[in-house]
Amino acid sequence: MKINYDKSVDALYIEFKGSKSAKTLEKDDNVLVDFDKKGNVVGIEILHYSKIAPVKERLEISAGPKKIPLPA
Repeated sequence: MKINYDKSVDALYIEFKGSKSAKTLEKDDNVLVDFDKKGNVVGIEILHYSKIAPVKERLEISAGPKKIPLPA
């Protein structure tokens, strides 16, 4: 699993598999779900992440013993 945050567009992407996305489903205005050809979820994108995720529930990236909160 990989987690990427793009500060320039305030979007968080959680990649579950390295598979290529074949279809994207828009769950609501802020959440997009990517599926592979077999219908498996390969990733989830959360738009406007810093605005919709309460500070206490935001994800952190572990960098060794140090934790970096998102957005950075």
